[in-house]
Amino acid sequence: MNHVITEKSSSCAICGSRNLVPVFDFGMQPVCIRFLETVTEYEMKTVFSIFQCHDCGLIQNPCPPEVRYLKPGFDWIRYREPENHLDDLADYICRLNILEKDSFILGLSTYDAPLIRAFKRRGFTNARLADPVDEYGIKEKNFGVETVQEKICCRAVSCMNREIRPELVIAGFILEHVHDFRNFIQTLGEMVSDSGFLLVQVPDFGYSLDKLEYTGLWEEHVLYFTETVFNMCMGVSKKFSPVFFRKYPHDDGVVLAGLWQ
Repeated sequence: MNHVITEKSSSCAICGSRNLVPVFDFGMQPVCIRFLETVTEYEMKTVFSIFQCHDCGLIQNPCPPEVRYLKPGFDWIRYREPENHLDDLADYICRLNILEKDSFILGLSTYDAPLIRAFKRRGFTNARLADPVDEYGIKEKNFGVETVQEKICCRAVSCMNREIRPELVIAGFILEHVHDFRNFIQTLGEMVSDSGFLLVQVPDFGYSLDKLEYTGLWEEHVLYFTETVFNMCMGVSKKFSPVFFRKYPHDDGVVLAGLWQ
């Protein structure tokens, strides 16, 4: 049996408190993304423990596997997130009149592709996804948000230094994967234009708690947001302040959406 190296933190990802209270220790668990090619292949396992910050309430995994162990090993692996609410979300932003039709809108990962298409249908011609090679310098074939968040946390994002910066950055279903929340948010603050906006979507872990939905726990998720924690998490950044918050129930849970400027 192979053990996976983990990244360890002794302080809360959001508020920095060192008062983390252990909630569950699941011991060594297999890494879901590491599918075995043969029945005799060694199975990689990682420490999987859940803690809660006594001060801000954030539920978190302070020992996530290193990113290299979370990269998909096969090109047929696909993830999907809820999409039925995206037209309503795009319409709501349009009604705010904070963007022009030629505003530069940038989605951070493939999870943002459906919302980018929704903005394009509404006439926003400069809406696009970040290019993995040009923006992040990612050259490997198989990767996901685990790699994108690492590049952003490390500030290895070329559009930070470009003259034209996006008026709206879309960060959909990536915040829960982030290994260094403070650096991630700081980088996005430098990436967006001075008067620009950040649109975030995350799964509501409060739904999982209420329904005892155990599949909400996953070694790729570092942060588990409830409504209360989600609404205060941007307090770590001097760049952003809240514009609106919305909840979107779907068949298997709830999506929390927030816009910050």
